[in-house]
Amino acid sequence: MDHFRGKNRKSWWWIPLAAAGLLMLLAPPAWTGNRRPVSALELDRFMADWPRFVTWAREHGEEFDRPEAPDTIFEELLGLRATEFIKSMGWEENRFSQVLERITAVLSGLNMRAHRDKIKAAHGAERIEIENNPNLTESDRSGRLAALEESWDQLEKYEALLGEADPGEVELIRINQEKLMEILKKVYQGS
Repeated sequence: MDHFRGKNRKSWWWIPLAAAGLLMLLAPPAWTGNRRPVSALELDRFMADWPRFVTWAREHGEEFDRPEAPDTIFEELLGLRATEFIKSMGWEENRFSQVLERITAVLSGLNMRAHRDKIKAAHGAERIEIENNPNLTESDRSGRLAALEESWDQLEKYEALLGEADPGEVELIRINQEKLMEILKKVYQGS
């Protein structure tokens, strides 16, 4: 069975891992800034304003590709022009990025909790594919294996963050999980 060739991953078990990967692009590994939980009002505003922000950013030449260093994503997403646009939508200067951070971190933790076995199986299958791929140099193989381990470690950190989050915030995000995933993944679908 040929699960991995290039970027065409078609196995059903890849879906939870892909969702986790999307969330990892957006969520930092730990809470930063204001630890204030996301309120229901903020969540509703975010769900309306995130698509507006993405549209604005694309119209102004902003890209949403993964940055070189994952912890610079907010700097890339929230440059001076973007900050001004976010303020024009009525958000406090840093709160929009804090809400994005909290939502994506909680979603990552919930995803890991719900799909741990599938994600672990996907990681195991990926490891086997990397180890047995004759087209990889030893350096490429080592790099990919290290990245795979790092992604697993990050997912476990996100799951642990659920214990630090406000239970009401976790439940609010859990209830809106499907809607939030649809809104967030549009960034990477280009729509």
